[in-house]
Amino acid sequence: MNQFPEQDDGSVLINGQKKYRTGFLKASWITPETRNVKFAIRRENFLSSRNNLYHYTSIGGFKGIVDSGGFWASDNRFLNDSEEMQHGAELTAEIIDYKIRRSKRSEFRSILERTREEILAPRNYGNLVACFSTARDSLEQWRGYGAAGGVCIKLGERAEGMRHVFFGPHHMLHKVFYQKRDKQVLILSIIRRYEEQYELDLISMENELHYNHDKNYFEHMVMSLSSKIVGFKNPAFKQEFESRLVIPYSFVKDYDGGLKFRVTQFGLIPYVCTGDIKGDEGLLPLEEVMIGPSPHQTLIAESVSTFLRHKGYSNTIVSLSRVPYRA
Repeated sequence: MNQFPEQDDGSVLINGQKKYRTGFLKASWITPETRNVKFAIRRENFLSSRNNLYHYTSIGGFKGIVDSGGFWASDNRFLNDSEEMQHGAELTAEIIDYKIRRSKRSEFRSILERTREEILAPRNYGNLVACFSTARDSLEQWRGYGAAGGVCIKLGERAEGMRHVFFGPHHMLHKVFYQKRDKQVLILSIIRRYEEQYELDLISMENELHYNHDKNYFEHMVMSLSSKIVGFKNPAFKQEFESRLVIPYSFVKDYDGGLKFRVTQFGLIPYVCTGDIKGDEGLLPLEEVMIGPSPHQTLIAESVSTFLRHKGYSNTIVSLSRVPYRA
């Protein structure tokens, strides 16, 4: 029996009498209670499971993915688009300023002001990000990996016994935002969701809020906004058709072995592997592995086929890119 059954207004009764409602949790994710769920999913750019999804990587990265059973989500502070992160933070601060001027609740204005300060402040942590694309055999993507004999992994339908790659709440995939207006609408919709839940909390709890209630709103809103900013990129990159898996640091505890580090030209990069999620096992849903433009394309394809068979991926197709190789 549930010790704290939920009331009609979404609250629970503590000690049988005092109401407590956690609207900040409801605001963190789109739930069946969200008004017009389909519109919210489209507005926030959740990627439909019907989309074909690809991951471009080096031959070494491909081996690491298969060996570890997952994709590596690295700290976005060490990715190549730090300028985009600053742009996203400044744009978010502009929207928050707009909401501060229009908010009727002084308590919520205070939460917004703290959120603005945190979003703009230099950080010693980021979000953990894995990048994907909906573009197959993309010249834009091969430019980053083709010179080293890169590969493009196509994810297929997950069968029984295979590992999960995407699932809620913190393994949800989002398309990257390129247009400024789309970014503004997204930020505004997230803030509105928290504001609406805050009002419902006040009504339900009769203005007697828990001592750390506003702190919870501040922390969850910062997490929601900062994880979305990671998906903001310059319109010049729109041909990449990128989507991103964004994992906040607060979820690192859910991975066996916790945070790991890898060596790159930028130093020691923090990351988690999606294959380390606790309680998950099996093969990845690899439908196809495409070998990128290379003078040794056929030889690389044969080596990849041999490797996949050895690892148990007997049904994975190995194909060749049609993009011509240029030395």
